[in-house]
Amino acid sequence: MNGRAKMSRIKNLLNTQLVRLIAFTQENGQTLVEYGMIVAMLSIVAFAILTVVGQDVTNLFTGVSSDFQEIENRTP
Repeated sequence: MNGRAKMSRIKNLLNTQLVRLIAFTQENGQTLVEYGMIVAMLSIVAFAILTVVGQDVTNLFTGVSSDFQEIENRTP
């Protein structure tokens, strides 16, 4: 193999690797955006659920806290 053939082969190999690197980078960027969108949607859903049932959850924890305080006060 002469010098030109070697250089051409190296050039083709580098181009192939560059294309793979660009494709990999673009795919990771898309994946990151997709994960970000999933997290945002889950946050919105969690916020909506807590807004709807928030007072019930607060009352539940307040009741449990009161029960623990009663138990603690009964212990000699």
